[in-house]
Amino acid sequence: MIMLSPFVVLLAAIGIEVGATAALPRTRGFHDLLWSVLVLGGYALSIWLLAIVVRQMSVSVAYAVWSGLGTAAIAAVGV
Repeated sequence: MIMLSPFVVLLAAIGIEVGATAALPRTRGFHDLLWSVLVLGGYALSIWLLAIVVRQMSVSVAYAVWSGLGTAAIAAVGV
């Protein structure tokens, strides 16, 4: 089994969360089932990856990086 760096997994979690957030308007208020499932699945996958990361890294550091980079990235996407 290949062990990935916790930072690589954290970046994947951030990317998935940003992708899910960017897709949120496509759910049309959660009336479009396919997009709603994709968005909710993306959020669930992102949090699951974050849970894996905190086994190897401090929760405070992991969450600060996850939320900070995620917020900055979605702000950039929004612009």
